[in-house]
Amino acid sequence: MIAPPARGKKYPAVKLHRYDGGLLPERPEELGPDRRLPESGTIFVGSKRKLISETYAGPFTETVLLGNLAVAFPGKKLYWDGAALKVTNDADANAPVQHKYREGWRL
Repeated sequence: MIAPPARGKKYPAVKLHRYDGGLLPERPEELGPDRRLPESGTIFVGSKRKLISETYAGPFTETVLLGNLAVAFPGKKLYWDGAALKVTNDADANAPVQHKYREGWRL
C-alpha cells in the first residue's frame, strides 16, 4: 500500500493499493455474480461508488494526463479527440500536449 500525505484541506491523504503477479483485490460486491473481475485494469474506490476500468498502460496514462491538462485550464470544458491526440475546442490547451522541437531537431 502507498499512502501519499495529505496536502492541506483541498487534497486529503489517499490510499493506493497495487496488485501484481496473480494477486487480486477483493471482488467488489457491486460487480455482481455473473460479471468477471478484469485480469488487468484499475479499480477506483470512492466514498460512494466504485469504477472499474479494464485498460492497459496507454489508455490509463492518457486518462491521468488529461486530468493534469484539466487542472491547467480550470473552469474550461475541454473536448478531447483521442484518435488525433488533441483538444478540439481550445488551441491553447494543446500546447502542453505536443512538444515543439527546435528547428533541425525531431523524434
